[in-house]
Amino acid sequence: MAVYVDNAVIPWRGRLWAHLLGSDLDELHALAGAIGLRRAWFQDRRRFPHYDVDAAYRLRALAAGAIAITDRRIPDDVLMKRPDGTYVARSIVLAERSRSRNERAGTAASVASSSRTASPMNVG
Repeated sequence: MAVYVDNAVIPWRGRLWAHLLGSDLDELHALAGAIGLRRAWFQDRRRFPHYDVDAAYRLRALAAGAIAITDRRIPDDVLMKRPDGTYVARSIVLAERSRSRNERAGTAASVASSSRTASPMNVG
């Protein structure tokens, strides 16, 4: 289990912000509390449950054991929200999406194939 802090550096309200993410909600909340973040600041309306942290909190998170990541290379074990609201590792969500896309592509290919091989109607 791990807690990560990215380098997103998003400007907002005169400060630069990043995200504190985790592979386990309990560990994420524990580290957030240890560096002084309030539980009420936790955000889970989007894909990744996280805390927004400014540059000072980012440094505190790193000193407390968070692993630095880039916003472009999110680890596969980071929790991600499924459409049903449950959380699983990012790798599972990505695999489910890929499987779903492949199934849709297979259905589309099957329909296209059957329409090409259908015999024309005899119109007389």
